[in-house]
Formats: sequence, C-alpha cells, structure tokens
Amino acid sequence: MSAQLLETSSKSRKPRNSAFFQQKLPAWQPMFTAKKSGIAFTVFGIVLIPIGIILLTASNNVVEYLVDYTDCTQNGTEELCSQVIALGKPCVCVKHISVESSIPGPVYLYYGLNNFYQNHRRYARSKNDEQLLGIYQDPSSLSSCNPYVSIEGKPILPCGAIANSIFNDTFILTYIRNDNTKVTVTTTSNGIAWPSDVNRKFGTLNANG
Repeated sequence: MSAQLLETSSKSRKPRNSAFFQQKLPAWQPMFTAKKSGIAFTVFGIVLIPIGIILLTASNNVVEYLVDYTDCTQNGTEELCSQVIALGKPCVCVKHISVESSIPGPVYLYYGLNNFYQNHRRYARSKNDEQLLGIYQDPSSLSSCNPYVSIEGKPILPCGAIANSIFNDTFILTYIRNDNTKVTVTTTSNGIAWPSDVNRKFGTLNANG
C-alpha cells in the first residue's frame, strides 16, 4: 500500500511532457567569431557615436555658475554669517556673479550642502509614506520616524528626520542694467517638483485623521 502511494505521489510531481516544461524549446546560440564581433562593434559604434556627440554638445551648451558662500560675511561687515546666525539673528550675504553669456530661460537655482549625508540609511528611512499621502497614522505605527514623532504629546506632521531638516536660506537674484539701476529677478517655487511626486506621493496631512 505504501509503495503504491509513493509511486502515485512521484507521478503527480512529474512535469508535463511538453517542450516548455521539459526545457526542449528551440534555441539559437550565436557563435561569435573575430569577424562577427568586429562587425557588431562597428555597427554599435556607428550608432552610438552620433548619440554621444549630441549629448556632449547639449551638455556643453548648459550655462552654469557655481557660487560658494560658506564663508560669506554679513553685508557691510567682516562678521561671518555663520556666527551671526548662531546668535539667532538674520544675516544678509551678497555675492556678485559676472554672467559672460546669455542664459535662455527658464533658469533654475539649486543649493548644495556638504556633509549632509542625506543617503544615510537611517535618515532615508526616517519618514512615513502613508502619512505623507495624507492618510492618518497612529503614533504607535510611526517607529521609523523616531525620535521625531511627537513633542510634548503633540504629533509632528510630517514625522521623521527628513521633515525635521530645515534649510531656510532665502535667495534673491538681482541684476544691474546699463543705466546702473538694480532690477530684482522674479522667481517662483511652483512647478519645480515632478507631477508624479505631487499627485501620487504627497497629500494634505490631518492630525485628527
């Protein structure tokens, strides 16, 4: 009886007798000779070289100015802005840029931080995606945001180290006309985020659910 059950069980696990399940589908394995390899590399080179030239030209046409204001001083004084800000006071720093070529719009303004380590595992995980979508989350389920979950019993919205990182430098661009009049450049923060992020990753937060 046991031998019959064993035979039945082994047959039930047997793959179906088809080319797919028996791994007998027709296959073609190319044999690369020196001549064929040379032809293939030549064809790829003919296709990729023009693409590379186009991308290199587009990259070289980008006008970019980099200004380091780490050691910038308070306007009209010799006091470092870092020292002024440490005292809880605002600091106005002025940097001059000589634009030597025309820059067609739109012009984007970025800022960079050193030693920030935003890709650190603990920092990158310190958020709650459901909460950012506007879905109420019980504080007990926000362990990934510790210790930035609540302050004196009041929830932090949004929670986490990412939301707790605040960079509040304000940039004002001005240029001087030929008649020496100063003109402020109009800037906006609208439209700088990907529509997919705005529509699918973020919503309105409600502390009461």
